[in-house]
Amino acid sequence: MESVKTVASVKSATIFITKNPEPGNTSLVLFDTEGNVGLQTITTKIAPGGTITWKIANESGGITEITNICKKNDSQDVFQYDPTKQEDGSWLGVVSSTAKGTESYNIGYVIDGVHYLDDPDIDVEEDDDDDDDESGN
Repeated sequence: MESVKTVASVKSATIFITKNPEPGNTSLVLFDTEGNVGLQTITTKIAPGGTITWKIANESGGITEITNICKKNDSQDVFQYDPTKQEDGSWLGVVSSTAKGTESYNIGYVIDGVHYLDDPDIDVEEDDDDDDDESGN
């Protein structure tokens, strides 16, 4: 699996999911507001106390729903509480203010009525800059 990291952690990030465009492939392509892109996995760096939003990309490749965001059983938990589904279908997670390290987690999603699972990482590091821009730009 491929993993891409940014230089500095951020206070807020959005991770977009879409289906791999290869015919017959149902794995994810993920990209975030920090410019990271990954096939099946992505490592997004986030500051302690930061927020992560997961959304289906506009060009979803047929993904109709994100069904779950949860940590893998053998991974540490960096979230203050489990990510929750929002009214618009996105998912929101708040990173614990004392978190540090990497969490491997699962994304559950649906394509054509069939449920699938993928497993990216979240890397929590202290905020390296004082930029308060949370727009992802």
